[in-house]
Amino acid sequence: LLNATGKDWSFVDRVTDRLGHDLRYSVDIGKIQAELGYEPHVPFAQGLADVVQWYRDNRAWWEPLKERAAL
Repeated sequence: LLNATGKDWSFVDRVTDRLGHDLRYSVDIGKIQAELGYEPHVPFAQGLADVVQWYRDNRAWWEPLKERAAL
């Protein structure tokens, strides 16, 4: 995500570990592949870059939501 947004590690705020804090998340698509025949058509890195670009192109849509959530 840092690479996709052109930011460096100085933008990351590390928080103190807490009970229930997951150390990592790992997603396995094996079940959906086996049961539904799903295969991704967009590589993860490209999909992430596409999402970042969407947010850059659509600030007028999401910024009011962010401001309202801060109230």
